[in-house]
Amino acid sequence: MVANFIPDGWEVKKLGDLVLISSSKRIFAREYVHSGIPFYRSKEIIQKQSGLSTLSELFISLEQFELIKLKYGVPQQGDLLLTSVGTIGVPYVVKNEVFYFKDGNLTWFKNWSGIESRFLYYWFLSGYGKRALSKIVIGSTQKAITINALNNMSILIPPLQKQQQIMSILSSLDNKIELLHEKNKTLEQLAEIFFQQCYSNGIGTNYRELRLGEITCISIGRTPPRKEQQWFSESDSDVKWISIKDLGSSGVFIFDTAEYLTSEAIKKFNIPIIPKDTVVLSFKMTVGRVGITTETMLSNEAIAHFVFDDNTPLSKEFLYLYLKNYQYDSLGSTSSIVKAINSTMIKNIIIMVPENKSMELFNDQVKPLFNKLKSNQIQIYQLECLRELLLPKLMSGEIYDI
Repeated sequence: MVANFIPDGWEVKKLGDLVLISSSKRIFAREYVHSGIPFYRSKEIIQKQSGLSTLSELFISLEQFELIKLKYGVPQQGDLLLTSVGTIGVPYVVKNEVFYFKDGNLTWFKNWSGIESRFLYYWFLSGYGKRALSKIVIGSTQKAITINALNNMSILIPPLQKQQQIMSILSSLDNKIELLHEKNKTLEQLAEIFFQQCYSNGIGTNYRELRLGEITCISIGRTPPRKEQQWFSESDSDVKWISIKDLGSSGVFIFDTAEYLTSEAIKKFNIPIIPKDTVVLSFKMTVGRVGITTETMLSNEAIAHFVFDDNTPLSKEFLYLYLKNYQYDSLGSTSSIVKAINSTMIKNIIIMVPENKSMELFNDQVKPLFNKLKSNQIQIYQLECLRELLLPKLMSGEIYDI
């Protein structure tokens, strides 16, 4: 997919003529080890692209990594990876890091000629890149893109100097976004420390064991029939509908969702309303993702929300950190944890509430941190919106004299 006009000096080229596109050496499940070199799939790349902390779940040995590096090569700083199965088209520019990745799951772009990796990264993020990828997707149940199709994809590119100017503008926004993400990681780590201190001061004598269902009103979200598309929307005039995926990419506070539900859907299916400043928790499929709403929202049936009343003896910040650190494996065996968690178990979770003085001290320490976290997330959202506004204009040459 290319723009409707071609500015002076810009060219339409096949992607395969500009960069070497390949996969990785296949790694079998039996070759995974308990620790070693991180082994990434789409999941980890999506997390890294979202600015979230990435903890690899799979590893290969250092010895195997060195053999692969010698014989096949491994991703280097400046190379690009693209998610190619399931969630299609999420790009990631490799930093100075050591890892390997799953074949077929991620596609590897290297050996650049006439195009900068960062420019291609932004092109994939733009509407032009997304539309181009949508035309080459194969499969209905499990969507995928092939290396051959990527090689034959057309892309409109300016001269290298112009690419570098475009990258400079967009990278300055991304650098600010990344810095804010790093600040938020530090703020959340500090909040975790205060949370642990609150418990170390209270455990043993000065805390109460209460059930979550006793101190909060717990409701579960709902999904209208998926085959009836009239209930779903992408318009911000409708009500934001939280999914597990949204929780995975939102950070502490939830500002945006991929989908919305219409007011008609809310009435017809009696979908519970989630008030502003409410803690939500995923308890099916992916267990333990936590967030705080920033406005009236909705959720699907895999997400519980906890509404406070005047008698709730804790703050939303305390509950957020408690649920984030809770050992959900204690509710069922590791192998059956997905099936084991249900709304009754959520209501029966024991929460150890410190005495009032410890809780007041915690709130005094942590509330300013969460306020700053929220402020930073607002700035991130605004910068991302500005980037989305500039992307198509820069990628098409509409903004030319820069």
